Amino acid sequence: MALNIKAKAANYRHGFHLFSDGDGIVNVPETQAQYLTNRGIAGPATFTYVDNGQPLAAGTRLFANRITNRDRPATDASAEFNLTKRLQAGGVTHNLTLGSWLARTTAEDNTLTQTYLAEFANQPRLVNLVAGGVNHTRNGLLAPSVGYTQNTHKATRTAFYLADQIEARQWAFDAGVRVERIEATLQRERTTTVTGVSQGGVNESATLNRAVVGNGTYLSGKVSTTETAAAVGALYKLDRNTNLYGNVSRGFFFPEVRSVAFNAAGQPSSYEGEIIDQAEFGVKHAAGRFTGTAAVFTSTLKNRRSVTFQNTTGGGIAEVVTLLSTKTTGVEANAVYRILPTLTASANLTLSYHEITDGVFAGKELERKPKTFANAALNYDDGRFDGSVSVNYQSRAFSNNANSAVLPSYSLWRLTAGYKMRLASEQSLRLGLSVFNLTDSQGLAEGSPRLGATQVTGGQFFVGRPILPRRVSLTATYSF
Repeated sequence: MALNIKAKAANYRHGFHLFSDGDGIVNVPETQAQYLTNRGIAGPATFTYVDNGQPLAAGTRLFANRITNRDRPATDASAEFNLTKRLQAGGVTHNLTLGSWLARTTAEDNTLTQTYLAEFANQPRLVNLVAGGVNHTRNGLLAPSVGYTQNTHKATRTAFYLADQIEARQWAFDAGVRVERIEATLQRERTTTVTGVSQGGVNESATLNRAVVGNGTYLSGKVSTTETAAAVGALYKLDRNTNLYGNVSRGFFFPEVRSVAFNAAGQPSSYEGEIIDQAEFGVKHAAGRFTGTAAVFTSTLKNRRSVTFQNTTGGGIAEVVTLLSTKTTGVEANAVYRILPTLTASANLTLSYHEITDGVFAGKELERKPKTFANAALNYDDGRFDGSVSVNYQSRAFSNNANSAVLPSYSLWRLTAGYKMRLASEQSLRLGLSVFNLTDSQGLAEGSPRLGATQVTGGQFFVGRPILPRRVSLTATYSF
């Protein structure tokens, strides 16, 4: 019997700034005339650069955007204790594990979101706007605060688990159960909009003099739930080269505490675990130069709280929670073939059918999830020279659960090469070259999370996250 004890304590100072994908009003680049028309700004207008005061050229486009200043300190402490015991009886071996885990976490979420005006360029400069004798910006600032949060969430989690790994001749079994409870407290400051917040100038616009701030009152509440996970797996050794396997599990995921909403009476909404049911059955084969696996799988997810940050009226940002249930079925396979002692070919393929089965998006595909995912690679290594070329393929997907905007399919190639020089005993130097996106392909990894279900395909501009262009890296690795 063995006793294992692990403990961890951490204190995070986490601050960063997050650019959005527009001002929450138009969200795409605009001509100077369009900017004025879309916001109902009248009178003779002058756009000038903040850094030198020079007017913008007539054809220069504008892009109003938001930046969120975020401070998220957190503390976390956890400990795990378990007992393990190996038993043998009647040709059967049991590897038993009995344990517990507990954790305490406190996290703050303090944010201030501001709006600014800049030109639309690779290295944009801030822009000032004066129209009809009114200053609409101050050093490029359009609105000092369109969003504000000061939240504190605390959670205590306790779990107990029991597992057994059983070995019996041609069979191997795994079984386990875990019971876990979470208790959380929430505190969120309410906000109000105040006016007359001068930025130090004269004749400032109403937007420049208006700010969303905390009002010193708080929404407070507590939530808790208990969930159980269980898993059973089996492997059968058909012969010395082939194994058959299968596993079935019921799991859970506790939703983010910050996804809990408060009703009009100031009470927190219901809180329950997201249930994940999975099953997989397959075969593994290894003989000679070939190794491969093929499997079928199915997975369902219930009570999924999908949290996104979406635009609100006036350019603010709100956390939007959507309840979903989903189902995915598919097949996957991978194979490795050693062509030569120094040359190996490999590939994998996943085909899946997935849909949202409940909620406002029932019948739609899951966001940003391709139905076909494939990789292929060729690798060479003789101890001195090494290199590889690989390709990743992803079929088309949708940017949101509403399936209103398409992310086209794309292929991404990578190339690596290296030369290793032996130095003194146990020492070596490897000089390497790697090329990401070898063919400089274009593709979209996601659309705009701020637009949510309102984003559509088409138009002169599309806001999204592209895959990175071709990138070449040189490396030197010294081993001793």
